[in-house]
Amino acid sequence: MILFAVMLPLALAWWLFVPPWEAPDGIWHWHFAAHLADGGGLPRSLEQARDAPWRQEGSQPPLYYALIALAVRPFDRTDAATAMRDNPHAAVGVASGGGNVNRVVHPPGERFPWHGVARAARVAGLVSLTLAIVAVLATFAAARRLLPDHPDVALAAAATVALSPATLFFGTQVSNDIAALAVGAVVLWAVACVVDGGATARNAATLGIACGVALLCKLNGLFLIPPAVVAILVAGRAAEGGHKGRPYQGWCRQGESTGAARPTISFLLPFTLTLTLFAAWWPLRNLRLFGDPTGLPLMWAAMPRRPSPPGPAELAEQLVGVWKSMWAVFGWYNLPASTAVFVGIAVANVLGIGGAIVAAVRGDRGTRKAIGTCAMIVLSLLAGVVLWARVQFPQGRLLFPAVPALAVLLALGWGAIGRPLLGSRRWPWVVAAAWAVLSAWLLATVVAPAYRAPSSVPAAAGGIDGAAVVARFDGGITLEAASVATASGGALDTLAQGGTKVPSSHVPQPGDSLIVDLRWSATQPITRDLSVFIHLVDSNRLVVAQHDSYPAAGRWATSDWPVGVGIPDRHVFRLPPATAAPCDCTAIVGLYDHRTGRRVVDENGNDAIPITFLSLNAAAGPGGIPSPMRVRFGDAIELIGYRLPTRAVHAGETLPLTLYWRATRSVATDYKVSVQLRRGAAETWGQRDEAPADGTRPTSGWRRGEIVADDQPVPVYADAPPDAYTLFVKVYDSARGGLRVDVFGHELALAPVRVLAP
Repeated sequence: MILFAVMLPLALAWWLFVPPWEAPDGIWHWHFAAHLADGGGLPRSLEQARDAPWRQEGSQPPLYYALIALAVRPFDRTDAATAMRDNPHAAVGVASGGGNVNRVVHPPGERFPWHGVARAARVAGLVSLTLAIVAVLATFAAARRLLPDHPDVALAAAATVALSPATLFFGTQVSNDIAALAVGAVVLWAVACVVDGGATARNAATLGIACGVALLCKLNGLFLIPPAVVAILVAGRAAEGGHKGRPYQGWCRQGESTGAARPTISFLLPFTLTLTLFAAWWPLRNLRLFGDPTGLPLMWAAMPRRPSPPGPAELAEQLVGVWKSMWAVFGWYNLPASTAVFVGIAVANVLGIGGAIVAAVRGDRGTRKAIGTCAMIVLSLLAGVVLWARVQFPQGRLLFPAVPALAVLLALGWGAIGRPLLGSRRWPWVVAAAWAVLSAWLLATVVAPAYRAPSSVPAAAGGIDGAAVVARFDGGITLEAASVATASGGALDTLAQGGTKVPSSHVPQPGDSLIVDLRWSATQPITRDLSVFIHLVDSNRLVVAQHDSYPAAGRWATSDWPVGVGIPDRHVFRLPPATAAPCDCTAIVGLYDHRTGRRVVDENGNDAIPITFLSLNAAAGPGGIPSPMRVRFGDAIELIGYRLPTRAVHAGETLPLTLYWRATRSVATDYKVSVQLRRGAAETWGQRDEAPADGTRPTSGWRRGEIVADDQPVPVYADAPPDAYTLFVKVYDSARGGLRVDVFGHELALAPVRVLAP
């Protein structure tokens, strides 16, 4: 009860301060649940997945969505079309200091007291919280069955599940991953009943029901079945041994009766029967409609598979991301905890697993049974994540069904350390307090501020401090003031104020962050959501860097602006390391409609307003390499810089380019480098394909740590139309295709180039 007295207020704080639909895929989870609540059935064709607002979530097992549908059906949701608006500039999957954490625009009407679809979504969050409570109770019960002599371990494991930041975040959002966490705990408890009580027909049938529910909650519930089967087989083998007069060798208490002796395989019959009765209809339906029992063809119709599986280095890096997001990455994987937090969690994990290993070596048979049971579940789900990584990018929530088992392992290891220091009664509460403090601190300092509604200020129709306004746009929008600064030594270094350049000792360079402070006001209601663009334009009229966003870091759409107040609008964006420099640039700002791409003009007919002139210094990396960067091509090659002496070239001439490569390990294959000059997405007006350094430095000869300078002059076609172009770089094996460029595809957009008339 004390644990829930801590968990519930903390969970309600997360529920209150984090707006709905901000868990990964949350808006699509919601749309599918709402579809069921409105009487819509399960999808029956691939076309439904392509066109439906719920996208790939229609391929998911339906149990969680059915629960949400039942809960929200009585509530008014008729305002969904206007209240649920996408943020087109959301930084999905990118931890950006420039805001746009919110995947959905949250209008003032969504705040407490909620109404319409916002109220229904809050009710759905309470359903998720109920499932989180189920996960805590089942984890505690499972640990008590597995380790009856260690109630302190059960309490610490339950506290880890209840108070971890990920549980509190997902447990108050619309996400079937919290259902996966709950059924993972229930399956762990059912397995513990088999381990502790033997493979009786009742225990096996209960485990079959639990696994059936898991299959109907999320596809990764499939990976809970192998540990369940192993538990039944081993416990059944133990029962056979006991009835033949031999001491028990398996997972069964010494001297405990398991009923009449039966062949081991017979214990699988009640398990299989109840599993089939509960869940077989789902894979059979998928097989009949889509030719695949998993239903994945329906998912791939809306969310294409990754083009190639990851190599060992990429997989290792992605598994680190999986581990991080299992504990403390929020939003749509764009709001992580700090490095210090992850270091602390890593240390706690290492201590817990290390202590569990020591306990397995020194402990009794019951302890080893518990450790083996939990490790088997964790490893099975981890294998599922590795398999998933071959077809899509893995995320920590895919491991949620294993979190209860992992919590028991960690708690057992922590107990081995904490019990001698603090006593068996105190150390679990230290664990609970640590998790509670961490979750409360992350909510207060990281998560809640990212979604907090911005505040307005009094309007200044005549500009700020008597200065003239910067611009008046059509539609009643005024840009009252603008300033540009850069982060220098942790302090703001102002470069321009009110459109006038300010003397500064700091000259920004690629990799720096620019801070652009704008201040808007509206003289009449605005009926559409407009985006703000900020471009740095060089003397060739090329955009060398840009930032696009809804105002106030994506949190204040223009259609929600009140009339007659000032709207502070700060834009923080990092100049990419590959930004073309040196550069004498003009910073321009404007508004446009993201749906049409059409800009809004000011009273003088201008669609972009210059707010300052600034210079960019060229950055230099180690060894003086220009335009330093670290972009990985495959598992063994990195592009660490480039030299582009000019960004303007006449048609028919050759554009000089030098690429700087580094081998992160020995390369076995001879690759070619392709550089293309493109206008738009598909028009190629210049191309060069050659092995590095004109074939004199084949990649098969590169050794780890070696840096290779690679001249790749690009011939521009004589009939190339004058326009702005982009250089693209690709590394490929003619027999196997292109190497993957980080997570973005098979090519890198390197730099803008202006092609002039011949």
